Amino acid sequence: MFILKQVDKEEVRLRRTISSKKDEYFLDGKHITKTEVMNLLESAGFSRSNPYYVVQQGKIASLTLMKDSERLDLLKEIGGTRVYEERRRESLKLMQETGNKRKQIVQVVQYLDERLKELDAEKDELRKYQQLDKQRKSLEYTIYDKELQDARQKLKEVEDARNRVSETSAKMHYNVLDAHEKSKDLDAQMKDLGKELQGLNKEREAVEKQHSQAIKKLTELQLDVKDMQERMSGANQAKEEAGRQLKSVEKEIQDSMEELEKISPSYEEQVEKEKEITKGIMDREKQLSILYQKQGRATQFASKADRDKWLQKEIEDLQRVLSSNLAQACYFFLMHLSCGVLLGVPIALGSICDLTVKFDELKLSLFLGLL
Repeated sequence: MFILKQVDKEEVRLRRTISSKKDEYFLDGKHITKTEVMNLLESAGFSRSNPYYVVQQGKIASLTLMKDSERLDLLKEIGGTRVYEERRRESLKLMQETGNKRKQIVQVVQYLDERLKELDAEKDELRKYQQLDKQRKSLEYTIYDKELQDARQKLKEVEDARNRVSETSAKMHYNVLDAHEKSKDLDAQMKDLGKELQGLNKEREAVEKQHSQAIKKLTELQLDVKDMQERMSGANQAKEEAGRQLKSVEKEIQDSMEELEKISPSYEEQVEKEKEITKGIMDREKQLSILYQKQGRATQFASKADRDKWLQKEIEDLQRVLSSNLAQACYFFLMHLSCGVLLGVPIALGSICDLTVKFDELKLSLFLGLL
């Protein structure tokens, strides 16, 4: 809220100074603020909210055409009542704010009264506390003095113990020096042992290498033994099977020998018959040849067809006899040969040669007969 200066003069001089840094107002040579200037002008009737002290062009015509309510508002505005009402509203608002602040101040005063009462109570407690604190300090001093005496006694004991420890530490120092010398000797021994250990490690590596090679060879030998055992097992099984087959073959050989002994007489008889038949055939062929030579081939048969027919008949008879004899001879020969092979008996080559000669003679006789 601004307080207007009272001007008792009919004429005043208002001056304004404007520079690059200042904007100042002077009233009759005295410095005033801009707000005071505005209030002074409003009190004289010059207000920004009431510009009717200057009549504009066409304003009178609009005033004559206004309504009554508009003219009333205009008169209030010209008379300054509008500014009064605004100031009144501001004053009421300020009074209300002041009342609120007064209530707050009353509350603060009440709080301060309560706080003063609390502080008075705390003051009494503080007085009692100070008395008790003095007693506490006196007791603490007594206790501290007692503890100080005890600490001095303990310090003396500790000093004595420190002296004893110093003597002991000196002895320990000499012992440490001796131990250091011994450690040097032990280090030298450790180096020697390290060298020996390296040599032993090399020997151990060589032994491990030999051991691994021996294990490898042992494994190979075990595998070979296992293979040999498997082979021996297979050989034993084959041997047993061969033994069983040998027994079976021996039995068959025995049966064959018995059968051979049974048929040997008939074989010899058939051989003798074959010899006689062969001899008879040869004799007949000789006689026939002699007869052919005596009679001549032209006079033997009436015609060539008769001769061919007779020759064909003779050839067929001789072929039947020859086939029968050859079949029997081959059968006995094969039986004899198989038995000899199974028993391991040498075969008489003479008998084979005799049979071969007889077969050749039969073929020759047949050929001569055909001629």
